[in-house]
Amino acid sequence: MADPAIAAQAAYAWGLPSGPPRAISGAGDRSFAVSYRDGRDAILQFHDQSTGDRLSARMKWIEALADTGFACPWPQRTLDGALLLTLDTGDAAVTLMQKVPGTVPELPQAAAERQALYFALGEFLADFHLSADAVDCDDLGDAEHASLGSAEEIADKCRTSAQFDQLAPEKQDAILQVLDIAGSAPPAAASDCGAIHGDFTRDRILRERGQLYLTGFTKAGHGARILDLALVLQDACDAPDFPLLRTSLLAGYCDGGGLLNTDAESSLHIALTVFSLNSILHDNAETRQHLNRKGMEHAAGLALAFLQGRPQKPA
Repeated sequence: MADPAIAAQAAYAWGLPSGPPRAISGAGDRSFAVSYRDGRDAILQFHDQSTGDRLSARMKWIEALADTGFACPWPQRTLDGALLLTLDTGDAAVTLMQKVPGTVPELPQAAAERQALYFALGEFLADFHLSADAVDCDDLGDAEHASLGSAEEIADKCRTSAQFDQLAPEKQDAILQVLDIAGSAPPAAASDCGAIHGDFTRDRILRERGQLYLTGFTKAGHGARILDLALVLQDACDAPDFPLLRTSLLAGYCDGGGLLNTDAESSLHIALTVFSLNSILHDNAETRQHLNRKGMEHAAGLALAFLQGRPQKPA
């Protein structure tokens, strides 16, 4: 999308760089680190011009979120006061975000430290949701993961999936039962929805001297808050102490002022199962077939655990 020369030219819209932009590893040609003579360190990002209106709304929302004091990068305005720069070629929009310090928090080995981390992540997520609700987000639009999607469509895709077909019958039944429960559940109540991050994983969180920072808002929008809770738990689902990590996350969320309904734990488990299935069913790469088979087993394990822990209705 952009070569270093275009990035260097675009960077001047925000001031005088102290050196050429540096391509960020793993970001293709979309993101560059830029240092400015006034001491700012920032990330220059290139976006599809077709996303301009939504991108503009999201940048205004992130700016308002940062203005509340929430720990996230501040969008930088150009010398002309704009949050977006449109290139003369008309095929890209450019933004500049403050670079925040820190590293992604690793999952500790010690059980107590692991639980403490997820408690802190729960508190941080509650702080985000409360701060996000305090700013105007009417123009933000729906999050990329605003809902779990159509459970019926996911079930249909499962039935035609080679990975699903390789599961034992009781595991197939468990997945289909959970999807049936998800499909028959009423939509999330308005009180359980709001502005969500849409990609709230540990990879989007940086920690510096005990302070957490939230980054990566490209999937943010309106949605059910339980989805953010499910996303941050995804990489812990295989952990032997997963139930304790889930309890710690929810306890931290409540301690931070987050509001949960009485079915939050069930909703969270269903969301984790559906997210796992979605990631498998949308990934048909031959090179990842082994991982996808493992992922389907993982989804089945989540479904079985949910059904085993679910109170049984009297006959």
